[in-house]
Amino acid sequence: MIHSHEEEKSLILLIKDGNEVAFRQIYDRYRTKIVSFAYRFLKNEEDAEEVMQETFIRFWQARDRLDHSFTAAPLLFTISRRLVLNELRKIAQSEKAIAELLEKSDRLDHLSQDIMAAKEIDEKSKEALNQLSPQQKTIFCLSRYEGLSHDQIAERLQISPHTVNNHLVEGLKKIRKHLLRYGLIHFFLLFYF
Repeated sequence: MIHSHEEEKSLILLIKDGNEVAFRQIYDRYRTKIVSFAYRFLKNEEDAEEVMQETFIRFWQARDRLDHSFTAAPLLFTISRRLVLNELRKIAQSEKAIAELLEKSDRLDHLSQDIMAAKEIDEKSKEALNQLSPQQKTIFCLSRYEGLSHDQIAERLQISPHTVNNHLVEGLKKIRKHLLRYGLIHFFLLFYF
């Protein structure tokens, strides 16, 4: 059905006065066109329907400012175009947020794996230390954790530097053997040498 511009301008004048029947005629005339317009960009029927509904809500809310010398189409498509752009911005922000969230989730996964590995390493290191004799354990801790030299350890424990060296060598062998069983030798090499 072809509608004249003059007829539509008359409908605009009636809408301006709050006539809902005239509004319904404009709605019926442009509803499908606006949905099609929005769908072309959004590629989602539901979002296109929402844009159409919001377009007509805003059109009705702006009725007292309508210029009856124009048809409804320019204003309706301007409103719907702005709504489509807003929706596309939301989608882009949402996709960016999802990508950032996935990246953070990935980092958290790696971090939790690192924490789990660190806990395992710590646990196995304690097990390895507990396998040492009390003297080997003391010498190992003074050497590796407190950074004392063989001479300083010998002086503190009142034993010879040669004995310190022997205990340390034997202790390191036991720790290495224990950590090798769990595939943690790289940790041993990294932290104890």
